[in-house]
Amino acid sequence: MTGEPAPEPILGRRIVGDDWYAEELGAAVFRDCTFVDVDLTEATSNGAVFDGCTFHQCRFNASIHHASAFVACDFRRTNFFDATFDGCKLLGTVFSECTMRPMKVTGGQW
Repeated sequence: MTGEPAPEPILGRRIVGDDWYAEELGAAVFRDCTFVDVDLTEATSNGAVFDGCTFHQCRFNASIHHASAFVACDFRRTNFFDATFDGCKLLGTVFSECTMRPMKVTGGQW
C-alpha cells in the first residue's frame, strides 16, 4: 500500500482534438469516455484503466503503456506506430481500420 489515494474515475466524458503529447497518465481511470482526434503520441501510462472507451482517429505513436487495461474499448482509424504495450489487458477490445505496425506487445491478456 503506497498511501496514495486511488485516482477519481473520469466518467462518460467526450474529449475532442486534445493534445496529450508526452502526457504521463499514470494510473488514471476512464469509463465510457469517447476520444476523438486526440494526440497521445509519446504518452505513458502505468496501471491506467480505460473501460468501455471509444477512440476514433487518435494517435498512440511511440506511446508506452505498462500494466494498463483497455477493456471493451473500440479503436477506429487509430494509429499505434511504434507503441509499446507491456503486460496490458485488452480483453473485449476491437480494432477497426487501425495502423498497428510496428507495435510492441509483451505479455498481458489480449
